[in-house]
Amino acid sequence: MVTVYEMMMRDAQSVVGLTVEYDFCGTKPIVDVISNGRVSKYNYTIEGKPYIGKIYQISFMSAPMSYYRVHVNNVKILLTGVD
Repeated sequence: MVTVYEMMMRDAQSVVGLTVEYDFCGTKPIVDVISNGRVSKYNYTIEGKPYIGKIYQISFMSAPMSYYRVHVNNVKILLTGVD
């Protein structure tokens, strides 16, 4: 099964409309519909060489201006929106 992280690596907007469970690692998870996906870039230097990284983030319908970082396994898809 494809994860939200993998979907966002291909197209950040492909996750919009999915009902997901966002895991905070020990606290009560957020269960909501994704309203937006975005990719932020950051720059820094590793051993003298420039590095550009990406941060994948999602927001939810209940709070569309609050973004949460997506990691490999912290978001579980509950409904795809087309079921």
